[in-house]
Amino acid sequence: MTADSSEKTGIVVPLDTTLAVEGIQNLTKTKSRRKFYKADDPIPWNLAILFGFQQVMVCVSALLVVPFWIAELVCPGADINYVRVRLISSTFICSGINTIIQTALGMRLALLQGTAFAYVPSIIAFVKLPEYACHANSTTHIDPEIYEEKLAIIQGSLLVSSVVPMLIAATGIVGQLTKFIGPLTVSPLILLLMISSIPSTVDRVQMHWVAIVQALTLD
Repeated sequence: MTADSSEKTGIVVPLDTTLAVEGIQNLTKTKSRRKFYKADDPIPWNLAILFGFQQVMVCVSALLVVPFWIAELVCPGADINYVRVRLISSTFICSGINTIIQTALGMRLALLQGTAFAYVPSIIAFVKLPEYACHANSTTHIDPEIYEEKLAIIQGSLLVSSVVPMLIAATGIVGQLTKFIGPLTVSPLILLLMISSIPSTVDRVQMHWVAIVQALTLD
């Protein structure tokens, strides 16, 4: 085996070992070039624009899903585009106001107050009741009073149900509930919610191939 002699120490180091050490040092230098930014670190303006655009696209796509679902579930018939515009605009306004309040006065976390997918199965069960079943398509004329009543019932139910998490958080019961409701309880629920949303997601994505590219690049 060829050896590399050190003039300073007189220690004979195998050449293979020297190459291995140099390779590790080069790999370490390569990894050290990667820049990691903390939450309070300033970043270059070009990266800030890129990261901001990515975050906006992710947030916008997340805020659009639930209004699209609700617009179809209330069965507005030919007025479906009108209902979608109303629900989407209301969602964006409420999400922006809640996000500002949360980041300024609440927990001050860098998060977006968006729509909750956990309530979608309950809404689906509601609209499948016989008295609220949908028998119309996108060309059928439906009186606004019919789907407005459904929207009012859904909104009122969500307002009442939102009081429960507020009471749980205010009274501190959540600390006791975590002893009985753990990851094994929450994970199957989240999985079932995602599985139930697959058909609707596929219907939206297959409308245009750009949606597939956007989903892959943003994730």
